[in-house]
Amino acid sequence: MQKQRKIIGVILSLADGDYQKKLIEGIESRAYALDYDVLVFSTFIKVGGSEEWQFGEANIYNAINFDILDGVIVVPDTMNLLNSAEEVIKKIKTEFSGSVVSVEIKEDGFFCVASNDVTPVKKIVSHLIEEHKMTDIAFVTGTKGHPHAERRLEGYCEAMIEHNLPIDSSRIFYGDFWYTCGEPIVDRLLADERPLPQAIACASDTTAIGISEALRARGIRIPEDVAVTGYDSVPAGIHYSPCITSAVIPSQNTGVQAVEYIHSRLSKTPYSGKNHGNVEISVGESCGCSIHLSEVTNPHHWRDDDLTMDFSSANNNMLEGLLSDDEINRYLYDLNWFTYQIEPFDTFCLCLCRDWDNIDEGEKADNYLRMGYTPQMDYAIEHCNSIGEVRVNTDRSFELSKMLPAIFYKRDYPTTYFFSPIHFNDRCFGYSVISYGREIRSYDSLYRIFAGYINNSLESLRRQRRLMLMYRKMRESAVIDTMTGIYNRNGFNLYADEIFDMAKKGGKKLLVILGDLNNLKYINDNFGHIKGDIAIKAAGEAFHTVSGSDRICFRIGGDEFIILDTGEYEQSRIDEILSEIRAYLTDKEKHLGGEFPLSISLGTFYGNVGAFTSIEQPIAQADAEMFRFKQEFKANQQGLPTSSGR
Repeated sequence: MQKQRKIIGVILSLADGDYQKKLIEGIESRAYALDYDVLVFSTFIKVGGSEEWQFGEANIYNAINFDILDGVIVVPDTMNLLNSAEEVIKKIKTEFSGSVVSVEIKEDGFFCVASNDVTPVKKIVSHLIEEHKMTDIAFVTGTKGHPHAERRLEGYCEAMIEHNLPIDSSRIFYGDFWYTCGEPIVDRLLADERPLPQAIACASDTTAIGISEALRARGIRIPEDVAVTGYDSVPAGIHYSPCITSAVIPSQNTGVQAVEYIHSRLSKTPYSGKNHGNVEISVGESCGCSIHLSEVTNPHHWRDDDLTMDFSSANNNMLEGLLSDDEINRYLYDLNWFTYQIEPFDTFCLCLCRDWDNIDEGEKADNYLRMGYTPQMDYAIEHCNSIGEVRVNTDRSFELSKMLPAIFYKRDYPTTYFFSPIHFNDRCFGYSVISYGREIRSYDSLYRIFAGYINNSLESLRRQRRLMLMYRKMRESAVIDTMTGIYNRNGFNLYADEIFDMAKKGGKKLLVILGDLNNLKYINDNFGHIKGDIAIKAAGEAFHTVSGSDRICFRIGGDEFIILDTGEYEQSRIDEILSEIRAYLTDKEKHLGGEFPLSISLGTFYGNVGAFTSIEQPIAQADAEMFRFKQEFKANQQGLPTSSGR
């Protein structure tokens, strides 16, 4: 397969996060303009979850074939699952020789681009000084030494210096970018002999909310008593009351710069590194202004979810539908039908590992696939809306090294493919891929939930198939003779009447071949029961051999065997079957060195059973014939003592 254009790989976590979405949009906008395809490899979570689930998520990075990529953009600051950032960086350094950009975090050997955090924070602090005439402003940044924390602190300091205000180190606090740092910092401010600052500027919206909650718990009003501002303009801050004055991280510009650097290396042209676009702050209520950000960013529109058929509708029964499936092909067709809920998209693909369900795994369930993917992947679903083509089956496959056949299809426009893990805990099933054609966007949280439904329903299907296999094995163990491997008396009781009814109701003829091993008591008495068991196994093998796939054979007693079948037979064919049974035992006797005799007495019934009321009647006729041959055999024995019974 030949690539249609150069490809940039993007490696991060939580591609639908606010920062990540803007970054991806910047990457796509510049990549498309320069005619690059983009492959995004992302987990659905950034932090949290069990260690097994984190392992299953981070496994998506093992699907990357760096030989296909022409440039790599890695965002290690988002990759907090286990030690995934370190492992990915190690893989890049050992498996990729092209241009690599590390976003926000400096890494030896990689070019680093970082968001301009200084200017937005400077503008927010300047807004407090210029619009609200505040001079006593505290600042809460992030973890000490973190690049974001230091750059945002720099923005605060620049604003204070530019407005000739002193920088008081006792008004500067290091936190953790999260809600939890609010309580201890507010306690420290209240312990100070001085009055509270006029404003507390924070390096993240989550920190600003934590500070606000801590102030409120102590009866301090926002913004009347103390103004609070944030940074990064996340939904939690937008919808908080009062909504947080903030600014969007200019990560879109960072994405543009990352692509431009890679393009400069591939095209051997200078890299300008210039800033693309202006930074605007989002003025809300928490600083003392009266702008409701939630109304500006998300105006309310009436809708009745019960009347819609989208993902959030009460009519969405996707999970129930998929959990009801107990067969993989039906499951795939149902899943493909439910893809309407994540439209509009250009392409959706589900790629499953070979033997993804591994239902034959050992009892300890410790041999399933955890790390990596199978060399051959099943192309289970390929749904291409742009060309109106849908393929659903498990017969198509591709080499993992290709990652996705659709990458190599001829297109007259560049696009982005988002690779996401499909797993349950650390059990790997495969991965899903979605593309939005020419549209500049990442997937949203609904797609993350959609993929979660796939994870859970595939695990349900796997467990159902596993239980059915176990039930089948238990059932077989109850009806299979352990010595000969053919059906036992329980199996005969289970299936014989069914075969009889099939012949009687269908107007078909019934074939019965009944056999009784000769000389079993003589063999047991003179050669031991182990040799007797060998003789029984030989008879079972003989019956099994002639049964093939059409006839069913049973061991119905110690040395008694029976074959049942429905259909048309010439007498010559029945005679051939009897001869084959005898010949098998003759050959077996020779193979055992003639130590003891092996032979069998056979009786048959073949005909219509319309006049019979049970299977026992045709069997009785075969038994009568078999008994007659048994008596003739005993009468003709030479040198062997006769024994009572058969």
